[in-house]
Amino acid sequence: SIGVPNNYGKFPIGVDGELERTVIVKIHGAADGNIGDYSIKENYVITEDHYIDYLSRSPIENLVPVQILEKLRDSHCLFLGYTVRDWNLRVFLKRIWEGGRIDAQSWAVEPDPDALESQFWKRSGVDLYAADLADYVGQLHEQLRRKAPQSAAP
Repeated sequence: SIGVPNNYGKFPIGVDGELERTVIVKIHGAADGNIGDYSIKENYVITEDHYIDYLSRSPIENLVPVQILEKLRDSHCLFLGYTVRDWNLRVFLKRIWEGGRIDAQSWAVEPDPDALESQFWKRSGVDLYAADLADYVGQLHEQLRRKAPQSAAP
Protein backbone atom coordinates (compact mmCIF):
# COMPACT_ATOMS: atom_id res chain seq x y z
CA SER A 1 0.00 0.00 0.00
CA ILE A 2 1.25 3.48 -0.89
CA GLY A 3 0.30 6.00 1.78
CA VAL A 4 1.71 9.19 0.25
CA PRO A 5 2.05 8.90 -3.55
CA ASN A 6 4.19 12.03 -4.02
CA ASN A 7 6.79 10.71 -1.54
CA TYR A 8 6.94 7.09 -2.70
CA GLY A 9 10.04 6.23 -4.72
CA LYS A 10 10.46 2.45 -4.59
CA PHE A 11 9.15 1.46 -8.01
CA PRO A 12 11.50 -0.51 -10.30
CA ILE A 13 12.48 2.63 -12.23
CA GLY A 14 16.12 3.69 -12.38
CA VAL A 15 17.36 7.28 -12.09
CA ASP A 16 17.72 7.37 -15.88
CA GLY A 17 14.07 6.32 -16.27
CA GLU A 18 14.87 2.75 -17.32
CA LEU A 19 12.50 0.08 -16.04
CA GLU A 20 13.79 -2.98 -14.22
CA ARG A 21 10.53 -4.74 -15.16
CA THR A 22 7.16 -3.93 -16.70
CA VAL A 23 4.94 -1.51 -14.80
CA ILE A 24 1.17 -1.72 -15.22
CA VAL A 25 -0.94 1.25 -14.15
CA LYS A 26 -4.51 0.24 -13.40
CA ILE A 27 -6.65 3.36 -13.54
CA HIS A 28 -9.65 2.16 -11.57
CA GLY A 29 -11.72 -0.80 -10.43
CA ALA A 30 -10.90 -3.89 -8.45
CA ALA A 31 -12.30 -7.20 -7.31
CA ASP A 32 -11.69 -9.39 -4.30
CA GLY A 33 -9.61 -12.45 -5.00
CA ASN A 34 -6.12 -13.88 -5.07
CA ILE A 35 -3.33 -13.43 -7.58
CA GLY A 36 -0.60 -15.87 -6.67
CA ASP A 37 0.36 -15.15 -3.06
CA TYR A 38 -1.19 -11.67 -3.16
CA SER A 39 -4.68 -11.32 -1.71
CA ILE A 40 -7.01 -8.50 -2.77
CA LYS A 41 -9.52 -7.86 0.02
CA GLU A 42 -11.77 -5.26 1.52
CA ASN A 43 -12.47 -3.26 -1.63
CA TYR A 44 -15.25 -0.73 -1.39
CA VAL A 45 -17.44 1.26 -3.73
CA ILE A 46 -17.67 5.04 -3.76
CA THR A 47 -20.21 7.24 -5.48
CA GLU A 48 -19.54 8.83 -8.85
CA ASP A 49 -19.47 12.24 -7.13
CA HIS A 50 -16.73 11.04 -4.74
CA TYR A 51 -14.76 9.83 -7.72
CA ILE A 52 -15.19 13.12 -9.60
CA ASP A 53 -13.98 15.07 -6.56
CA TYR A 54 -11.04 12.71 -6.13
CA LEU A 55 -9.91 12.99 -9.75
CA SER A 56 -10.56 16.69 -10.28
CA ARG A 57 -9.61 18.44 -7.04
CA SER A 58 -6.51 16.67 -5.78
CA PRO A 59 -3.14 17.58 -7.28
CA ILE A 60 -2.24 14.79 -9.71
CA GLU A 61 0.95 14.13 -7.69
CA ASN A 62 -1.28 13.14 -4.75
CA LEU A 63 -3.10 10.58 -6.88
CA VAL A 64 -0.29 9.02 -8.90
CA PRO A 65 3.17 8.36 -7.43
CA VAL A 66 5.70 10.81 -8.88
CA GLN A 67 7.91 8.05 -10.32
CA ILE A 68 4.94 6.61 -12.22
CA LEU A 69 3.69 10.04 -13.28
CA GLU A 70 7.08 10.98 -14.78
CA LYS A 71 7.40 7.59 -16.50
CA LEU A 72 3.86 7.80 -17.93
CA ARG A 73 4.46 11.24 -19.40
CA ASP A 74 7.60 10.08 -21.24
CA SER A 75 6.54 6.57 -22.29
CA HIS A 76 4.66 4.65 -24.91
CA CYS A 77 1.33 3.44 -23.51
CA LEU A 78 -0.98 0.56 -24.35
CA PHE A 79 -4.57 1.13 -23.23
CA LEU A 80 -6.49 -2.12 -22.79
CA GLY A 81 -10.14 -2.26 -21.81
CA TYR A 82 -10.91 1.46 -21.64
CA THR A 83 -13.30 3.33 -23.89
CA VAL A 84 -14.17 6.98 -24.39
CA ARG A 85 -17.46 6.19 -22.66
CA ASP A 86 -15.38 5.86 -19.48
CA TRP A 87 -15.43 9.54 -18.48
CA ASN A 88 -12.89 8.81 -15.76
CA LEU A 89 -10.39 7.74 -18.44
CA ARG A 90 -10.81 11.08 -20.18
CA VAL A 91 -10.27 12.94 -16.88
CA PHE A 92 -7.24 10.78 -16.07
CA LEU A 93 -5.66 11.39 -19.49
CA LYS A 94 -6.25 15.11 -19.27
CA ARG A 95 -4.71 15.23 -15.77
CA ILE A 96 -1.67 13.10 -16.61
CA TRP A 97 -0.89 14.61 -20.02
CA GLU A 98 -2.08 18.14 -19.17
CA GLY A 99 -4.20 18.60 -22.24
CA GLY A 100 -4.86 15.06 -23.29
CA ARG A 101 -2.26 14.55 -26.06
CA ILE A 102 0.32 11.81 -25.61
CA ASP A 103 3.59 12.60 -27.38
CA ALA A 104 5.09 9.09 -27.38
CA GLN A 105 3.66 6.57 -29.86
CA SER A 106 0.80 4.83 -27.99
CA TRP A 107 -2.00 2.38 -28.70
CA ALA A 108 -5.52 1.51 -27.57
CA VAL A 109 -7.39 -1.74 -28.13
CA GLU A 110 -11.20 -1.84 -28.11
CA PRO A 111 -13.56 -4.51 -29.41
CA ASP A 112 -15.93 -2.34 -31.46
CA PRO A 113 -14.94 1.34 -31.52
CA ASP A 114 -17.29 3.87 -33.09
CA ALA A 115 -16.43 7.12 -34.90
CA LEU A 116 -16.33 9.14 -31.65
CA GLU A 117 -13.90 6.66 -30.09
CA SER A 118 -11.66 6.80 -33.14
CA GLN A 119 -11.72 10.60 -33.16
CA PHE A 120 -10.94 10.84 -29.43
CA TRP A 121 -7.95 8.49 -29.61
CA LYS A 122 -6.63 10.19 -32.75
CA ARG A 123 -6.88 13.61 -31.05
CA SER A 124 -5.03 12.09 -28.07
CA GLY A 125 -2.18 10.90 -30.31
CA VAL A 126 -3.08 7.22 -29.84
CA ASP A 127 -3.45 4.59 -32.59
CA LEU A 128 -6.70 2.65 -32.12
CA TYR A 129 -7.04 -1.03 -32.98
CA ALA A 130 -10.41 -2.76 -33.19
CA ALA A 131 -9.95 -6.20 -31.66
CA ASP A 132 -11.43 -8.48 -29.05
CA LEU A 133 -9.40 -7.84 -25.90
CA ALA A 134 -8.92 -11.52 -24.99
CA ASP A 135 -7.81 -12.35 -28.55
CA TYR A 136 -5.43 -9.37 -28.62
CA VAL A 137 -3.85 -10.29 -25.29
CA GLY A 138 -3.53 -13.92 -26.41
CA GLN A 139 -1.79 -12.91 -29.63
CA LEU A 140 0.44 -10.43 -27.77
CA HIS A 141 1.42 -13.15 -25.31
CA GLU A 142 2.27 -15.50 -28.18
CA GLN A 143 4.39 -12.86 -29.96
CA LEU A 144 6.28 -12.06 -26.74
CA ARG A 145 6.83 -15.77 -26.07
CA ARG A 146 8.32 -16.21 -29.57
CA LYS A 147 10.66 -13.24 -29.15
CA ALA A 148 11.79 -14.19 -25.63
CA PRO A 149 15.29 -15.66 -25.46
CA GLN A 150 15.06 -19.44 -25.16
CA SER A 151 16.59 -20.73 -21.94
CA ALA A 152 19.31 -23.27 -22.39
CA ALA A 153 18.08 -26.84 -21.94
CA PRO A 154 19.94 -28.81 -19.23
